[in-house]
Amino acid sequence: MQIIATTQKEDVLLADIAEYAKTKGVYPSLKMYEDGFGSTTWSIDDLDNNSIACDWPREKRLRFMEMYGEKIGGATDDAWARMDSYVDEYVENHEK
Repeated sequence: MQIIATTQKEDVLLADIAEYAKTKGVYPSLKMYEDGFGSTTWSIDDLDNNSIACDWPREKRLRFMEMYGEKIGGATDDAWARMDSYVDEYVENHEK
């Protein structure tokens, strides 16, 4: 999902929306554009596509996204691979 703001006033609003979204398990990655913000948004629901994380409870998904949501980056094909890699890293480091 992309959210685009075209004025500085909207930039502030978008940043507030991003912070609120994080409390709901959606971790947007904000990028600056010449005329505003763009936001690629990852959700805890995207973990349904990972065979390891698909059965994780909400709380565990939230912890994972707090740690890795911004590192995943934009919504590109390679970002899905990064998410899978971060799930593996999370399991290796936090489930010993």
